[in-house]
Amino acid sequence: PQSVLSSALANFNSEIALMGGTVHIGSQSARAVWTQPLLARSGQDVEIWLDWRALKQTETSYKVFVHLIQNDQLAAPPADYYTPLGGAFPTALWIPVWIEGQTVSDPHRLTLPATLAPGNYAIEIGLYDLFSKRRAPLFDHAGSLAGDRVILGPVSVR
Repeated sequence: PQSVLSSALANFNSEIALMGGTVHIGSQSARAVWTQPLLARSGQDVEIWLDWRALKQTETSYKVFVHLIQNDQLAAPPADYYTPLGGAFPTALWIPVWIEGQTVSDPHRLTLPATLAPGNYAIEIGLYDLFSKRRAPLFDHAGSLAGDRVILGPVSVR
């Protein structure tokens, strides 16, 4: 798993790695983590694909969160919280149960509210425990605690 971790965007609780992510807004797309804002308008759909890899078998049922934030505050209603694949592939119940090396490409849709004010936003994602509601800790490449979310990149709403 060490070589996997060196190419991962994020290591959640040393159980699940975010290997990549792609965001589509209209005709624009970007691979996570991007730095130039994607342009959007209120009411528009943001399509997000997250590529997960099991670092080891987990007995924790994680749900994915996808948020639009502004100044670290939730700026829009969150996308529905699901276990991967829209609820069809829970982390503790993957068949076979999530085993080391298993991967899944997981689609999400975040609809920007029609009333969303113009401004600069960001998309954050992460995992949380279905039962305790605690976010999964994020570890950096050195193995140190590095928060509980990944900022995929900026979005500018016009």
